[in-house]
Amino acid sequence: MKKYILVFGAVLLLMPFSALAQTTLPSAGLTPESPFYFLDRLGEALQEFFTFNPEAKAHLQITFAAERVAEIKVILETKGVNAKGIEVAQGRLKSHLASAATIVTEQKADGKDVSRLAKELDDEFEAPKTALEQTFKDEKRALEVKEKELKAKIRDARQAGDTAQVEALTKELDDVKSQIELLDAKKDDQERALEDEGEKIKAEMDIKTEAEKIIRDNQSGKQEILDEAAKDGIAAPAEAFSKFDEFLAQAKSAFAAGNYEEAKRLAKQAEKSLDATEKAIENLKEAKDNKEEVKADEEERAQEIKNDREEKAREGAKKESENLKESQKKAEEETKKSEEQLPNAGKESETTVVASKTWTVEYKENQFVPSEVKIKKGDTVSWINRSNGSTWPASAFHPTHQIYPGFDALRSLSNGESYSFKFDRVGSWKYHNHLNPSVTGVIVVE
Repeated sequence: MKKYILVFGAVLLLMPFSALAQTTLPSAGLTPESPFYFLDRLGEALQEFFTFNPEAKAHLQITFAAERVAEIKVILETKGVNAKGIEVAQGRLKSHLASAATIVTEQKADGKDVSRLAKELDDEFEAPKTALEQTFKDEKRALEVKEKELKAKIRDARQAGDTAQVEALTKELDDVKSQIELLDAKKDDQERALEDEGEKIKAEMDIKTEAEKIIRDNQSGKQEILDEAAKDGIAAPAEAFSKFDEFLAQAKSAFAAGNYEEAKRLAKQAEKSLDATEKAIENLKEAKDNKEEVKADEEERAQEIKNDREEKAREGAKKESENLKESQKKAEEETKKSEEQLPNAGKESETTVVASKTWTVEYKENQFVPSEVKIKKGDTVSWINRSNGSTWPASAFHPTHQIYPGFDALRSLSNGESYSFKFDRVGSWKYHNHLNPSVTGVIVVE
């Protein structure tokens, strides 16, 4: 067994250290999700064992750190933020950076100038660090897109009245929201870890190099924020970067004058201002998303109200039609019954002239007076408006007026105006004020 390990170690020694020219993210290879991940750890342990030069060991740790970043990227894209392998990769990433920082610190304690090594390590990890930040941003954007899609589907399901679908989609939406929260938490933890260990390495750079790097990072950081805002459809206010631009300009001036300590201090101030600006733009995005969501909810509610009104209108029309048919049927039955009770009515009308009578109903103080009038078949009723408002006598039901067809003033009556109607059918005929259907009356024709 020892023989195989020595052979494997010798092969690893012949492999070039990619950390010396690390510009892109390496292949992830096996990830913590794989049952064979222990082989990856074993291989790295052997590489580290057979690397004797301290500087080479430090570079090797940065190589391993880059591989951990690649693993995190693959796991997020394929397994999601809930995958347990992310925590393993993140833990190992922090450990690699801590090991590199320790080597630099120990070399300095031995009296060696480590400024060049610190700069090399920091430069080597710049690309993986940027890739890691972008990975978290891309994953969050994908989850936010899914969140919007689910909310739209929920609105559609509600309008369709599919409660089972609404419940299923709501559960899925809650899960996506939980993933976004977890992703933010992991991102914050990762940033703190990188910052803590990265600062230890940066602290060993010479002051000029460190100041130059912070200025350069600030410039690229501003552009990254602008690019992200553009992707999210956010227009950053012109004054958003004013404080940052001011600090950065002062830092550049101090650097050009050879005052590197002051340049570093001002660049750090610019960095803090840039962080605050990024947070403000994130708040703008959140406000924009909330506004869009509120608008969508209002539109959904308006559509629900419209649908409800239309449904009630259909039900009301249907009920009105049924009531009309029922009233007409009753009126016909009453008429038939009256005719049966007066078998000689037709004969008498041929020989006897019956004088008709006109009855008066006054509309005043928002009521018909009298509200009930009993008359004979052939009599006429005259409605006179005695109020300061208007009235419109018409047969029930509102608004069709078809219980007694023709019994309808067809217009509003002003004060002093009247409307008359002759009743030729026996029955109890209800009527109302079309302008205020709650005001009713009845004409009983015998």
